Amino acid sequence: MSGPAAELTTRKTEHGTVLAFSGRLDMAGAARLWHRAMRAARAARPGTLGFDLRALGDLDMAGATLLAAAEAAHGPDPAA
Repeated sequence: MSGPAAELTTRKTEHGTVLAFSGRLDMAGAARLWHRAMRAARAARPGTLGFDLRALGDLDMAGATLLAAAEAAHGPDPAA
């Protein structure tokens, strides 16, 4: 696969925190961003956590696992 390496930016909104991913969220990208994504997900508590995936070029199972793990690290939605 080619294209830009995975990047992660976080932004606060009126509803909570958004983790915005761009580039290739493949095995290498997920490994590189794993700890940063988990810290950002935990730091988003107690608000809501959202993902912006519009700028992703590629997403494989490792990237999907990172997203699921970040959601688990954040915990349940306090509004639910």
